[in-house]
Amino acid sequence: MDQNYNGYDPNGQNYGGQPQYDPNQQMYGGQPQYDPNGQMYGGQPQYNQNQQMYGGQPQYDPNGQMYGGQPQYDPNQQMYGGQAYNTNMQSGGRNISGFNLNNLNKNTIIGIAGVVVAAILVIILIGAFFGRGKSSPKAVTNAVVKSIENGKSSTLYKLYDNKYIKYYEDEYDVDKDDFKDYVEDSLDDEIDYIEDYTGTIKDINIDDIDIDKEKLDSDDKKDAKDEMGFKVSQVAEITADLEVEGKDDDDDFTLYAYAYKRGFKWYLVSWYVY
Repeated sequence: MDQNYNGYDPNGQNYGGQPQYDPNQQMYGGQPQYDPNGQMYGGQPQYNQNQQMYGGQPQYDPNGQMYGGQPQYDPNQQMYGGQAYNTNMQSGGRNISGFNLNNLNKNTIIGIAGVVVAAILVIILIGAFFGRGKSSPKAVTNAVVKSIENGKSSTLYKLYDNKYIKYYEDEYDVDKDDFKDYVEDSLDDEIDYIEDYTGTIKDINIDDIDIDKEKLDSDDKKDAKDEMGFKVSQVAEITADLEVEGKDDDDDFTLYAYAYKRGFKWYLVSWYVY
């Protein structure tokens, strides 16, 4: 082929595309090329063997010198995008021997995993102490007794599951305030019943407690979900013998309560004292 298109022409002519190197050091338009005499003609500067840089972006200097712009890779200093890296990095005045990118990635992954696990544990603990429900049927029983002692319906209200409250509202066509009133009224009724025999309640001791737990089979779980709209894994029937110390007299009573388990928590369904 007589002519080389978009390539080097030994006669110094260039046909189309970008111009190439001219051995007579002449440039014809486009981008300038390397000049062995260190002269640059227009366009962007290139590498000069005498290590001089003129404008544009700096290139690699085998003597380890950097001229302006962004630093490049230096085999003597292990440079990556402007950040110095070597095997004896300093952190807070301490040398960290053997540090490398692989260790950083591994440590980062382990650290992230640790943070995630810790966050999950915190959420579980917050739910256990400040959320609704309790960790066991016995804990539910203790909370019911405490609400009778201090007369606070808020203690009792927190034993009910939000899903059960929603079911109750739909079933009896009431709102959340109505359910709170129901909880408060039921507590007042049971306290009044006890104080008819003891006078003002001073202290309540749980003498004995019997908890009959039952895991639901697939059919019972289905029935519970069809009835209330959510899954229940276990149910518990609770019987507790109470010794009540009153202002006027002491007497014994029995607490009956029913609870269910959803997820990791136990929730109250109903209760009364006899």
